[in-house]
Amino acid sequence: ALPPGQRFRRRAARPQPNPTLFWYPHRNVSGGLPHRYHQPPV
Repeated sequence: ALPPGQRFRRRAARPQPNPTLFWYPHRNVSGGLPHRYHQPPV
């Protein structure tokens, strides 16, 4: 059991991804953000 305040530790590690950027594979990037990460494919 996790102590109070540690329950959502992983979720609080970084802010929630913007719905517009939700398509971006956050967990699949190892070298940082791609150059045009803010422009979803058309």
